[in-house]
Amino acid sequence: MRNVMDLFTNSLTQGTLYEFCKRGLLDAHLQHVRPIYAERRDAMSAALRRYCPELSFDAPSGGLFVWARLPRGVTGFQLLEASVRQGVGFLVGTLFYAGRGGDDRIRLCFAGHTPRAIADGVRKLAVALREVQGGEAVRAEPDVESLIV
Repeated sequence: MRNVMDLFTNSLTQGTLYEFCKRGLLDAHLQHVRPIYAERRDAMSAALRRYCPELSFDAPSGGLFVWARLPRGVTGFQLLEASVRQGVGFLVGTLFYAGRGGDDRIRLCFAGHTPRAIADGVRKLAVALREVQGGEAVRAEPDVESLIV
């Protein structure tokens, strides 16, 4: 979709980023955000282990995403449909494959969410996963205990 919209980043954004880097601000910014992203990655890993033990994943050593493998018989699109009903979204793995593949993978972003929101989102993802695996369709109610990470 990005390529269809404009084919490249606009000149103003490119120029701003160039100046940001030229002035040496990138290193200071990275020092500031690395511990924040590490905390959020750890919050997502802990929430996935607690609420979605059927998903397999490796906590990344870098980046802003956790890639998870779905249990046998569950596709990313099935889970996405159920997750949206819970108010949670993610990207399905098939979007990242040039050919066939990725049906059993999802990409979860932790960058823009607090640890509390991550725990709540993963808990809702777990409700959607149970639904897809044959459970009843239910709406996840807030779980105060899960919000404290």
